[in-house]
Amino acid sequence: TDVVVQKPPAGSVGDYRTVTPRENDYAVAGVATRLSFDAGLCTRARVALTNGGDKPMRVPEAEAAVTDTPMDDDHVEAAASAVVSALDILDDPQVPKSYRETMFRRVTERSLTDLRQHRDDQ
Repeated sequence: TDVVVQKPPAGSVGDYRTVTPRENDYAVAGVATRLSFDAGLCTRARVALTNGGDKPMRVPEAEAAVTDTPMDDDHVEAAASAVVSALDILDDPQVPKSYRETMFRRVTERSLTDLRQHRDDQ
């Protein structure tokens, strides 16, 4: 089996963040983001989640919320809301669903906001 990873386009930045409730514990939320910028706009976005369901998943609705935009706060918030809507969280008696939803929202917002700083570098 081969895995082919394409080289990201010029002007791309990426991030992967996880939340663990306790040190050395499993992640209850993970968000991977990759954005491409040109002339101050996000021209391409990829948003993927780990532990948001029974397998890793992309969130096309979150990607669409920031693609072809300047990624202002309203776009970032729309992407985070799309992430929460896409969740299919499995039952976990140690970590409430509401906590995990909040963590996915916050991690998505922080990741996109931090990456947004690179839009004017291109």
